[in-house]
Amino acid sequence: MSDFHNSPIPQRQQAGRAGRRARDSLAVLIADSSSIDRHYVNNPEELFIHPTSDLVVDLENKVILEVHLQCAGDEMPLSEEDEVYFEPLFREICETRLVKDNEGW
Repeated sequence: MSDFHNSPIPQRQQAGRAGRRARDSLAVLIADSSSIDRHYVNNPEELFIHPTSDLVVDLENKVILEVHLQCAGDEMPLSEEDEVYFEPLFREICETRLVKDNEGW
């Protein structure tokens, strides 16, 4: 098994998705008999204390950037000011592939 699957990162990421747009949420770990699940049942604080690596996204790959913008927009509406973080394809993807409402894309 890879180090990624033996780390708390996937669980932390899934728990974070539950509370998008500042909605209340609850994350529950349903453990099985695997050694990694047993470890976190016995050491639950470790799910959230380890630092995570920075995420690197190829901002010139339209397919990858679109997926990230869709996820980001689901968590918190994107606005024109967000172009500074996602340029150079931000505006094109938002205007052609995302839905804009009163809050943003």
